[in-house]
Amino acid sequence: DVKTENVPAVDINDAQWTMSFLYRYTDQADAGVDPEDKRVLVVDTTPVTVVAAGVAGSPNNRTVNKGVAALREFFASNPQYVPAGDIRGVFYNDPMVPENRKWAEIQIPVKLSASR
Repeated sequence: DVKTENVPAVDINDAQWTMSFLYRYTDQADAGVDPEDKRVLVVDTTPVTVVAAGVAGSPNNRTVNKGVAALREFFASNPQYVPAGDIRGVFYNDPMVPENRKWAEIQIPVKLSASR
């Protein structure tokens, strides 16, 4: 029995959200605080396995929660996996792309279920 309530609804207006950028290569920037903008912190992280739901549309609550619903369906159909971290949205398009052509992924880290 998969506990899909572990995949919460998301509110993008929640103050807990942060913005991140993924570098293609680890040598694109040195880890640490950006000397030109102290609000920017570059962090190297360990690789992680995620399940991602592709969604079309503006980066808003409706679009994000459409991806969350797809993640819940995945866990309901694949009990060998369980959520293993926080949901994140990966938004690919710049502001100049028309809203109806924007694409994103809603991701959540996963691990194999202990009951597998």
